[in-house]
Amino acid sequence: MRNLIFLLLICPLISGCSKPEEKDLIGTYEAKYSYGTEILTLNSDKTYEQTFQSYKEKNLKNSGSWDYDAATSRVRLTNIMAVDDFDKPAKNIGSVGGDWWVPVEKLFGSIRLNPNPDLPIKFIKKK
Repeated sequence: MRNLIFLLLICPLISGCSKPEEKDLIGTYEAKYSYGTEILTLNSDKTYEQTFQSYKEKNLKNSGSWDYDAATSRVRLTNIMAVDDFDKPAKNIGSVGGDWWVPVEKLFGSIRLNPNPDLPIKFIKKK
């Protein structure tokens, strides 16, 4: 029983995790791939800009709207541009359409968008 109480008390301190508030999400995020960098800016007016800077091809830009589901800690990006397909360029790279629900993580004050927990690529908030 003491071990259980200890774990319940210490786990939140070790993890440093908490649910982010919507205001915490506003800012610029960056994800680095082996073939380029994707930059996602969430604006306070609920719009976003998405830019893909390729190391070899032309740069791509897109925009849309976003909202936040605090109950599930997920951001919904509407009209998202396809960029990545499991750490390789998407076959339809640059095509636009559909919604993208992205889990949000807050770890020791740092905000990350984690599109696929099975991959090491995360959108890290820069500012």
